Amino acid sequence: MLDTERRRQDFGMLWSVLPDKWKDVIPFSVLRSLGKLKMFWLKAAEPMFRLHLFLIYSFLLLATTTCVYYNTFYNARVYYQQGLKLIKTNPNTAKTNFEKAIAKSAVVVKNHFRSRWADDALFLVAMSYYHIGEYEKAVKNFEDFLAVFPESPYRDEANYYRGLTYLAKGDYGLASLIFYDLKENSPRFAQASAFKIAYSFFLKEDYNTAKDSLLAFIEEYPKAKERKDAILTLAEILYQLKEWAEAIDWYRIALKEFGAGLEPKERANIALKRAECFMHEALLKDSAERVKKLDSAQVILSQDYSRYPDLINQANLLLGKLFFAQGKDSLAQRYLTRIKTGKEQAEAYYLLGRRYEQAKEFEKAMAYYDTASRAGPNLTAGINAKKRRSLLNLLYPSTEVKDSAEAQFMVAELYGLALNEYEQALKEYEKTYHLFPNSPYAPKALYAQAWLLKNRLKRTDYDTIFKILVDRYPRTLYANAARKELGMPEIELLAQDTATGEQLAIPPKIDSLAKFNQTESLPVKTTPTETVGIAPPRPESTKSTPKRPEKILPQIHFDFDRYDIRSADTEALRMVANQLQADSTLKITIEGHCDPIGSDEYNEELGMRRALAAKNYLVQLGIAPERITVMSFGKKQLLTTDYNEYWRNRRCEFRFKSEAKE
Repeated sequence: MLDTERRRQDFGMLWSVLPDKWKDVIPFSVLRSLGKLKMFWLKAAEPMFRLHLFLIYSFLLLATTTCVYYNTFYNARVYYQQGLKLIKTNPNTAKTNFEKAIAKSAVVVKNHFRSRWADDALFLVAMSYYHIGEYEKAVKNFEDFLAVFPESPYRDEANYYRGLTYLAKGDYGLASLIFYDLKENSPRFAQASAFKIAYSFFLKEDYNTAKDSLLAFIEEYPKAKERKDAILTLAEILYQLKEWAEAIDWYRIALKEFGAGLEPKERANIALKRAECFMHEALLKDSAERVKKLDSAQVILSQDYSRYPDLINQANLLLGKLFFAQGKDSLAQRYLTRIKTGKEQAEAYYLLGRRYEQAKEFEKAMAYYDTASRAGPNLTAGINAKKRRSLLNLLYPSTEVKDSAEAQFMVAELYGLALNEYEQALKEYEKTYHLFPNSPYAPKALYAQAWLLKNRLKRTDYDTIFKILVDRYPRTLYANAARKELGMPEIELLAQDTATGEQLAIPPKIDSLAKFNQTESLPVKTTPTETVGIAPPRPESTKSTPKRPEKILPQIHFDFDRYDIRSADTEALRMVANQLQADSTLKITIEGHCDPIGSDEYNEELGMRRALAAKNYLVQLGIAPERITVMSFGKKQLLTTDYNEYWRNRRCEFRFKSEAKE
């Protein structure tokens, strides 16, 4: 208070005209400088002189307050421009600069909303959020800007970036509406908006519409600055549509028009795309033209890509495919085995596995398939490698096949259900019927043949198979299902028709391939032997076996031929961990189980991997490894033999056992 009173007394009239918010913040040094003019004010006799001094003071105060918030906005703009410069080379530092720009601009918007820089500041906030990828906040600030400052010179630019934000979020419909409006009403952003409309179709994978839109854009705007992006996107679309010749042409145009301005890595990437297109195009040509296309691909691939580690794998993979196409298998293998990392490894080793499988070298094929499946468990090549390995296990099992009819039928199942190779599946089902006509799998195979012909291959000769089924195996549930398909009356089956081990208990349904054998098929007859890590068979009688002091917990399940823990089962594992943590006397046994597809040996190994995966998850939750025992039953403890219920067999069971003295 004393300080404020002193200021008031010293500066008299000047004090009365100062805004209240400045009375406590203007430094004494400034007031002392202004105070030197106090004597002029008091001594001046003319009123006009006093008026002039008052106007000078007012101007100085106005300039001071204006400089304060302009300086804040100026700093915000500097941070924003620094962020733009660093966004590609140093994204973390760029993000820090954008965040500083947001903080500075927010001060201007909040405290000086009616100033001339308020719209600039709010626009800068929205743009900064866009560049750091916080799209929800960016959209909100763009929309606030357009609502509050509809006449701002930044209006169209804000609307354009609002469209880009929706595009980045995946809201293609909203983005397209904005771009269509700008194309019609904003000359400045008409070209860019036309390109983004076409690009939105590309992002939606509507490649045909995107192709037409880009061709129209390139023709309508031959000198647009987006021309390079339009041509490269068009070439990529043609690549996705497998229109190889056109893709080659547009990649060539891109290199011709913009080659000098492209980054070296971008040119190398385009070259690899062209080489791949030449290879695909070669497969469509006759021998002479084919050799020419392959030679063109080889010239491109002979360049040095070693500077780019992520591209050298692509180059080696393409060279491997190229040499396979030329019949140079040893060269192909040399390049494919150079790939030790990345997604290309899965495809490279899958190709090698296929080649060894065709050469009847099944052990090597299975080794390459195993490597491919581990290199890319979620990639198409890795998944296919697992399926091929399972198929080889069935075709060439390492242990004696207990039921040849079942093994042959399961080969057909794998081709039809897992590999989707329907023509081959038909051949394998036909083998089942012809080689084992007295087996319960024969009518099942006939029904599967007819179902594939009708529902997958869309052929009209399926009724012939149904008639054979009715004629050869009249008193089966499959024959009744065939009668229904043929419009014939079903017959009543006696108890012995469905109770014998040779018939199936539930009539098949016809609405999906997986359901054509929705029946209780024969249990797998095996004679399990006790081995290390493999659980011995459970006793059939409990009279001579002490009652288990165990608690059976809910099961967890696995996808086909997989042993990774699914997110849906983590809660059950946490519950197991909580039980173990609550009682230190408890120990647990984890039993891994599989469905009947595959050999005994393979399923025992897979069951053990599933049990170990569950154990590792519990260890990560804090359970001591010595409290956990794992074992595998393979396919010895099936819960069901209905194919549609096979998922129930792919499981782990948990059993508690207490060491506390009773």
